[in-house]
Amino acid sequence: MSVGLIFVLLTGVGVFAYVKNHPQIVSNTNTAAVPSPESQKGDENPTLVIQSDAPEAVKSNPPKHASKGSTRSSVSTSAGKATVVSEGTISPEDINTLQKYAGEGPVSNIYYNDTTGNYPALGETIKSYLKNSLLWSGSDISYMYELRIVDCSNCGYGGLYTGSYISNSDGKITKAFGWITLNVYSYKSSPYFADYMKLVFSHEYGHHYTLYHRWVDNNIPTGERWPSQYYSSRPLSLSSTAPDYSLGWGNCDVEIVAEDYSYLFSGYGYHAMSGTYGYPSGWVKTWLSGMSSAPPEEDTTPPSVAISSPQDGSNVSAVTSIVINASDNIAVTRVEIYVDGAKTATIMSAPYSWAWETRSYSNGTHAIKAKAFDSNQSVEVSESVNVNNAETDSEKPVVTISDPLSSPVNWTEDNLHILASATDNVAVVKMEIYVNDSLVASEDSSSIERIWLRSGTPNGSYNLVIKAYDPVGNVGTSTMIVNKS
Repeated sequence: MSVGLIFVLLTGVGVFAYVKNHPQIVSNTNTAAVPSPESQKGDENPTLVIQSDAPEAVKSNPPKHASKGSTRSSVSTSAGKATVVSEGTISPEDINTLQKYAGEGPVSNIYYNDTTGNYPALGETIKSYLKNSLLWSGSDISYMYELRIVDCSNCGYGGLYTGSYISNSDGKITKAFGWITLNVYSYKSSPYFADYMKLVFSHEYGHHYTLYHRWVDNNIPTGERWPSQYYSSRPLSLSSTAPDYSLGWGNCDVEIVAEDYSYLFSGYGYHAMSGTYGYPSGWVKTWLSGMSSAPPEEDTTPPSVAISSPQDGSNVSAVTSIVINASDNIAVTRVEIYVDGAKTATIMSAPYSWAWETRSYSNGTHAIKAKAFDSNQSVEVSESVNVNNAETDSEKPVVTISDPLSSPVNWTEDNLHILASATDNVAVVKMEIYVNDSLVASEDSSSIERIWLRSGTPNGSYNLVIKAYDPVGNVGTSTMIVNKS
């Protein structure tokens, strides 16, 4: 039986999304000119087109946020390897959209894609807001390719930012781009409809602005932290926040930065994390405003770095701590650790150490490299050690399917929630979902969660298999029969 299965991630209003798999683009009409960055940064005060009572009304019933899921993937494009991360629905439209935009240069028009056909004026409203409000932009605006409008009752989000960056063979980020989706469903009956759309847009454009300059200007990839000065000035704790959703939406530093941007530049004075983290300081406003400006005077003193443990040429086994000493005349922004040329850890603050599970590697000689960064340059040091483990790992991961609870599954209504996790004596590095021998979802994680949409799935019997992999390729599986009627 040939079956088209659609799996979606759980998501929420204001989520930023870098979509990792994308299909057919919907043709549409209506493009509008994007203002040049210079037109937004004059000395005069721009006019904010906001209903006078809208800010208070929006604050009393703010956009709602969810905290589900955070994945990333690499996609080959005509322009090179694109890194994409998904916190939202993976639609069939997005693969082709990514491929289409990967090779494009800077543009002067944002493509307006109203998939509903019911909001022909909303594009001009949002673009006028972008032009005439205080929303800050620079070269990033030329790489905002599309504004997409949807009306989706079960999507669970008000806005999505879909972005990607392309790296060359040396790991240098050479291009970043994105598009924004606004979901009108929750706000189309509100008297403050336009204001809700502007506020949601300001958050999503905050993602585009901050991530574009983070990627292109600072070469900081997804999954790593912002420059250390941001956390000390905000202030934020590195232990209570994360660069992904592992600690929830409200503790994701990428979301906090986007809310800082929206709070400072949207004109609505709303910050979704203010109850937890307060409001951004004047330093943060200066920092955000300067992202699109020329970089500060070059720091010509490189950091120093040394591997203090293990010693060059030593024997290692089991779990071995790799300890790095790094210092700089201003600040070390991060330390990266590599084993056999593959980056295995990024550490944003001292102490710079990482627990290396050597049983995931073959016995014999392996290369360790440490790379220390300041705001402008990096220095690296390398050594070789000998892995000597008496036994190899032959134990398979154990897969547990938490939902559905038992097999066979009699699927008679609603969408089907799939949740599974795995454990291993060493580590679980990847999980996959198969339906009738076809791979439908993958996570570089020890858990996986998807929703199988009932609509579009033919009646019949399906073999659902969850696989888990450990670092040396041992595979654990768990199987269920799903009978849809």
